[in-house]
Amino acid sequence: MPPVRAPLPHMLQITLYNDCAPNCVEFGALAAFLAENVPWASVAFGGDLVTAAAAHLSPAERGQLLEKTAWLLARARVHRPDHLLPPREPHPMEASVERRRLERKGDTSSPGVPLDGFRTQVIYARLIARADAVQIVVTGRLLLTYDPDDLRYHARTIVPGRPALISVPGLVEGPAKPREYYQALHALGRAGLDELARASAAKAIWGRFLAHGDDRTTEVLKGYLLQAVAYELTGDPFCPDPNCRLYNAHHQEEMLHAQMGSGSLCARHQALFASRP
Repeated sequence: MPPVRAPLPHMLQITLYNDCAPNCVEFGALAAFLAENVPWASVAFGGDLVTAAAAHLSPAERGQLLEKTAWLLARARVHRPDHLLPPREPHPMEASVERRRLERKGDTSSPGVPLDGFRTQVIYARLIARADAVQIVVTGRLLLTYDPDDLRYHARTIVPGRPALISVPGLVEGPAKPREYYQALHALGRAGLDELARASAAKAIWGRFLAHGDDRTTEVLKGYLLQAVAYELTGDPFCPDPNCRLYNAHHQEEMLHAQMGSGSLCARHQALFASRP
């Protein structure tokens, strides 16, 4: 279950963190957007998540923090989307890979093995726990949450809460691509499982969905930052208006329309962010 939403502090501090986000994410632009759209809050960029968490630790304490966090992340890995993740002891190699990722050693451009979103949220909350701040982590990890209705995990764009986790790979893998993409894969049959075949299917509808490394990523992320703040203010991160940046898009074209085609807020959410409730 997701963590219980904590009461808002008198003065809202919003801090953004980077967790292996791809290079296409411009954190300066994201912080400026939040400062402009939530003018009564104080907005800061906390930098790299692990670096911020270990800033005041001794080398030995930092090593212990990395070791524990890597073990917990390895434990949160989802290997079977159709199976609720049980408590288990991770393999030492899995923890080693996670530690190298935390230390930014090797290739972090890939999202790696998907993680359970709620478990990851609890892990990161231990790193940056602050009662007086709203923390938003923009991560390069693919996050999944388990849906008891269809008994499987699904990719998520955002896991609201403290900290709020916004998954950049989730923006690509979560909302469904246009129907033509899946029709092309179906026509390819087993060949559609090949990465080159998927790229060929996507080429025909390029621009109608967000891709990995897309230069539109920062603009799309902006609405998800506001969703994270709205959750703190009201307990509801989403809007039913498809023209509002807080719209809970289930399809790529819906997401791109809400964040770029419209790129605005409905009257209710304009009023929400304009002054402190």
